Amino acid sequence: MKTILLKTFFLGVVLFSAGQFSSAQTTNLPLVSVTGKGEVKVAPDEVVIRFGVVNMGATPEQARRGVDSIFK
Repeated sequence: MKTILLKTFFLGVVLFSAGQFSSAQTTNLPLVSVTGKGEVKVAPDEVVIRFGVVNMGATPEQARRGVDSIFK
């Protein structure tokens, strides 16, 4: 029982230290950050408009009728 506990402990220590070393290596890499904004000045040739209607009724049939009347 002690050997299993001891092996598990050492495995945990090795895995923990491997994670620490790998993260230390990635922080030393050079990094370039770029931000910007782009604008396109062209008249649109297509427009997409989406809308929806929500109607709460006592039954699904009443709700459907309410939505249909709003659309008409």
